[in-house]
Amino acid sequence: MNIRKAANGAAIVGLCLGLFGGCAWSNHVDAVPKCGDKVMQPGTVCQSLSGGTSSTYEELKQSMENSVPVDMALAFGGAGVFAAGLLTGQYARRKETAR
Repeated sequence: MNIRKAANGAAIVGLCLGLFGGCAWSNHVDAVPKCGDKVMQPGTVCQSLSGGTSSTYEELKQSMENSVPVDMALAFGGAGVFAAGLLTGQYARRKETAR
């Protein structure tokens, strides 16, 4: 496999991961739990109509806060893979033109 193709593929994958992680991160930072489309208040419970499960405001808030490090890792990891793909592609292109 051509190193430039692999580097371009890595850059595209990294860009997608970075964008996905960044969007997820921005949705969870300072987010307020919702039940359907209504904003929940501390102490309230959200009852699911389809599965019959329920979640409290506190559980939903904790779940959102727990996902922030994962979202950050996706955003920064994706950016790193994107940068590495671009740099590797540039290196391979220079090496090919030097021949």
